[in-house]
Amino acid sequence: MKKAITITITITITILAIIMSSCTNQTKSDKLNLEKTISTTNATPQVKFEIFNNIPKLQAALSQNGIGQLGDWKSDGMGGFYSITKYFLIGHQSEDYKPQNDLCYNLESDNEQYVKTLKLCLNINNKSQKKQAISKFKETIGKTFQSLSIKVPDGLYRALDKEKGIQSDNEQYKVMLKLEKNNWIDNWIMLIETK
Repeated sequence: MKKAITITITITITILAIIMSSCTNQTKSDKLNLEKTISTTNATPQVKFEIFNNIPKLQAALSQNGIGQLGDWKSDGMGGFYSITKYFLIGHQSEDYKPQNDLCYNLESDNEQYVKTLKLCLNINNKSQKKQAISKFKETIGKTFQSLSIKVPDGLYRALDKEKGIQSDNEQYKVMLKLEKNNWIDNWIMLIETK
């Protein structure tokens, strides 16, 4: 009887050891899968236009273009993120008290880790000073592309002179120039969007 109990105990211990061993192997496998999932999830998202992945570098480069410093990169409270300059005033106050023309940068994204869209916006409020505003817009477009170490798309300045929109695409980004007009204001937007 003692021998039977000893055999039963030995068999039980062996079975428990096998079960625990398989649980440990399963746990190690689960742990490796979990670590892989976590590392994939925590990988920094990237966009194709490399400088848009480095927000501080992009802000610093654009802030050197003479229309003001870009503000902090922050949440818009609706799932997006942005950084803008204050409006850079162009020209002088007119005698009829129309607002001055102005220019600003706006960086936007739906992800905190990178910039998706760069906008350079020109508001022409005072059409008597339109020529000066367009000149400053062209100058700032040139500086913007130079800051990003990319070439101004062919035809962009011609489209601006003809008050036409234009779009140019490549593998990393697209460039758009568009004009929105109403009775009082002409709004020009030069947009660079990463892919």
